Amino acid sequence: MKKLLLTGALLALAFPAFAQNPTASGDQRKAVTDSEVKVPANTPDGYPLGALRRGDVISLQYVSGLWKAHGHVASDNPDVVQEERGHQNESRLVIARRSTSGHASSVIALVPPLTARTPFKFTVPEDRDDLVLRINKNSENQGNPGAVTYHLIITR
Repeated sequence: MKKLLLTGALLALAFPAFAQNPTASGDQRKAVTDSEVKVPANTPDGYPLGALRRGDVISLQYVSGLWKAHGHVASDNPDVVQEERGHQNESRLVIARRSTSGHASSVIALVPPLTARTPFKFTVPEDRDDLVLRINKNSENQGNPGAVTYHLIITR
């Protein structure tokens, strides 16, 4: 008996369900959002994530851009490790609650560096409609320069 080796493309043709979800784990999640999003540095409501359900998974992967939590030149990359600076987390991307009266609300998750290589994944703990992506510090400062782009996938 000959063994048949199927590539991903052949599997997709032979088994349409595999084409929709090629994970070996049998995970039946569907992407409800899959796009590149631009997050400005100068607003506490940078990029609204919309209505999320408990168990949704937010995946973030750095694509491009520079920004800064202060100053006039966008020179910080949120996806690099900057050990020489004592303030390396100021310019990180965060998942946070929507602002209240123009003031930044609490941070839910700090997105670590190196997501261009390995996307950051966050599981939403409860139904929410008030989460945003924004710069970690001083997001209320309308003079903050720059913006960053991330590949955002939300699965449920």
